[in-house]
Amino acid sequence: QISNTQLGMLNTVCSIISFIVSIPGAYFADKLDAKRVIVFSVGGMTVVTFIYAMFVHSYTVALMIWAAQALVMACYWPCLIKYINSLGGEDEAGSSFGIYYMINGLSGAFGNAAPLWISTHFGGFRSAVIGVGVITLIATILVWLFLDNEKQMAARGVYLKGDEPIQLKHVKYVLKWPGTYIIFFAYFTTYTIYANVSYFNPYLIDVIGINPDASSVYSVIRSYGAMLIAPVGGIMADKVFKSTSKWYIVAFAISAVMFAVPFLFGPDSNATLVCIYSILPSLVIFALYSVTYS
Repeated sequence: QISNTQLGMLNTVCSIISFIVSIPGAYFADKLDAKRVIVFSVGGMTVVTFIYAMFVHSYTVALMIWAAQALVMACYWPCLIKYINSLGGEDEAGSSFGIYYMINGLSGAFGNAAPLWISTHFGGFRSAVIGVGVITLIATILVWLFLDNEKQMAARGVYLKGDEPIQLKHVKYVLKWPGTYIIFFAYFTTYTIYANVSYFNPYLIDVIGINPDASSVYSVIRSYGAMLIAPVGGIMADKVFKSTSKWYIVAFAISAVMFAVPFLFGPDSNATLVCIYSILPSLVIFALYSVTYS
């Protein structure tokens, strides 16, 4: 029962802290075993989720939980990216990430549909949060049991570390290279439109006037079911345009138009039509977001 401004503050706090810890997180991701990092991160998310379930009516605690998410996940993404990049060569990077996000969408759809079902049958939102914690606990156990560590992968000839360690002298070249700032802007923008998909949920409730439970169903489809389209982004980057940056140009342009259309809708618009349309931008956005790190 928070306002849209408060929801925005939660995302902002998480994003700012994630940005601050991104370089230290990547540094430690290189120094530590990737499997251990992922176990710690997903296990840490389990802990903060159960804490949130205990204090679910406190916005102050929510702010601390969203900040804690960024901290426990600081090293997670670099380690996950190393694993995904090891799946294929440079020419297959887009496809590797596309397939990952498709699988992520399928598991994420279940991971959100199950707590939604729990909330409607076993005591509301707190039960849903506990359900999320149980799912990430299971994920932690599965990673610990089945994911190879870096030593096991090296024995098979697969190495997750780069050929050359980062040195301080490299920083000046990175800062002088114009591509650094283009990539930063592109990464920032793809993450922004990916994150802003969540605002279709309060939009459907507050502007169009649909039932919150129905909006939650559309939200699961929009945020996770649409990830099934992610491999298309890899195909577009690897096979069609043979360039991630060229696919960026086309996909960003389409996304801009699709985000503008909802301004034409209002309380008198056909609710079913608007709900269906709210899913469509995700089909382009996930095909774009999935190749961000390729």
